Amino acid sequence: MFGVIILIAVTFVAVVAMGVSLFSKSDEIRKLKAELETPKKDSGSELLDINAMYRVIKEEGYFPTKDADGEITFKIKGTRIVVGECAEGFVYTRAYYYDLDKESVQAGLYAANVVNLTYVAVKTIIVEENESLVFSVESFCNDIETYRAFFQRSVSILADSIEVFQKEIQKYSDRQASPQLIS
Repeated sequence: MFGVIILIAVTFVAVVAMGVSLFSKSDEIRKLKAELETPKKDSGSELLDINAMYRVIKEEGYFPTKDADGEITFKIKGTRIVVGECAEGFVYTRAYYYDLDKESVQAGLYAANVVNLTYVAVKTIIVEENESLVFSVESFCNDIETYRAFFQRSVSILADSIEVFQKEIQKYSDRQASPQLIS
């Protein structure tokens, strides 16, 4: 009988110990869940706004200006670059290229398609009214360090895509200028 009492006591102690252990684990899980659901107040990086974007561009060695619409404008080798926020957290870097006359629209559409196929991160838009072409790179950036990396990469992508556009529009123009043999 003494053995049964000891067995019951040991079982009771084991059940209590397991209950305490499970309770503390479930408490840890609840705390972890609450921590994951609560956004961090200090992520270690400054939140992104137009002023932070302006500072990054200045730090990169450019001479930007801010306009009343909340866009930042500067030039790289004569090309007008505009950056801004198109939706909360979504930013863009755009290059405005003004060398597209009415006769070049077809060649421009062809070259823009080649750019879009080559650089999936770039959108090209032909604006016939002011004879311009817009190259746009857009991304989600929620803090200044993410934006800094995006800005450097977007400027590089824009330069590459403009170069491809110029080569492709020239190829198209050369093909249109040379006589085609009909057999």
